[in-house]
Amino acid sequence: MSIRHELKYLISPIDAHVLARRFSTLFARDRHAGTDGSYTVRSLYFDTPDDALLRQNKEGVSRREKWRLRTYGEGGTLRLEKKAKHAGSSEKSSCPLSPEEAQELVNDGRAPLAWESCDYPVKREFHGRQEAYLLRAASVVCYRREAFTYAPGNVRLTIDSHIASSPNPRALLDPSIPLIPIDPGRVLLEVKFDAFLPDIVRAAIETPGAVRSAYSKYALGRRYE
Repeated sequence: MSIRHELKYLISPIDAHVLARRFSTLFARDRHAGTDGSYTVRSLYFDTPDDALLRQNKEGVSRREKWRLRTYGEGGTLRLEKKAKHAGSSEKSSCPLSPEEAQELVNDGRAPLAWESCDYPVKREFHGRQEAYLLRAASVVCYRREAFTYAPGNVRLTIDSHIASSPNPRALLDPSIPLIPIDPGRVLLEVKFDAFLPDIVRAAIETPGAVRSAYSKYALGRRYE
């Protein structure tokens, strides 16, 4: 688990199109990309019964964490992820889940008892968090993503559009469940890197209309429930 820096910008769909074309000439596309260069990401977020993690996000608590079950691409990888933030930096740890494990979490929100002593630290920690804080499935967020990578600085650039949410946990694995659009007309650009941001990336992301933001898809999605 490595420390990462993260910058977020809200941009227009037109700027997103321009940036995607620019990035495609400079950087490699993400391995999840489909034939059109994009793919769908769905995330099921977990929270406490009194929404403690949501409140920490809204209040800008310096040290906080979030838990999610995520799918990359249609019928693609399923992963349990923990993302911890502290003073503008973030750490992410994750592990793969079988379709059966994912379905169990979607159906009743509880981690299998076997996770208490399994080989993956993330599963053990999630099981412990559920025991201590009663984490339960809270909201599904879905969007289309174009992603690019650049090896120096371990840079990852993502452009997320058509962001939508649902309070129904089954929406994670069932695309037929309707979703509510979040903030239509705006697109999120995220820039993630390790120790430094290369000049070529700094120049490539320059966009006059970009607005730096602490944007949270999970928090915004919960507003529309």
